[in-house]
Amino acid sequence: MIKIVPANRQHIESLYKELPGPSLRAVAVLDGDRVIGVGGTFLLAGVRIVFANMTDELRHQHKRSLVKAYRAVKEMFGEKVFAQCDHRIPKAAEFLTHLGFEKVNEDFYVWTR
Repeated sequence: MIKIVPANRQHIESLYKELPGPSLRAVAVLDGDRVIGVGGTFLLAGVRIVFANMTDELRHQHKRSLVKAYRAVKEMFGEKVFAQCDHRIPKAAEFLTHLGFEKVNEDFYVWTR
C-alpha cells in the first residue's frame, strides 16, 4: 500500500547520497517499507528550491500517488520556488512545464504563486 508521509533523514538518504540542502521540508512516498520517492523544498541563500527524486516504479506505476505527493510538496512552495531540470530524465522539462514552472534558462525553472 502506498503512503505519503513527512520525510525523515533515512527516507531522503535512501534516494540521495547526501541531503539536498539545509533547512529542508519534505515528504516521502512509501510502498510498504520501501521509499519510492521523496520531494520537498529547502532554502539556499534566501531562495526556495524544490527537489524531487523518484523511482521508475513511482513514475510509471503509481501516477495517482505521484500527483498526491506533488500536491503535498506544492503546499511548501511559498510565493516563488526554483527547480533545476535534470536533463538525464526523459520528459523532465515537459513535466516541470506541466506543473506550472516557467523556463528561466536551459537548466532552471521558476514557479510563482
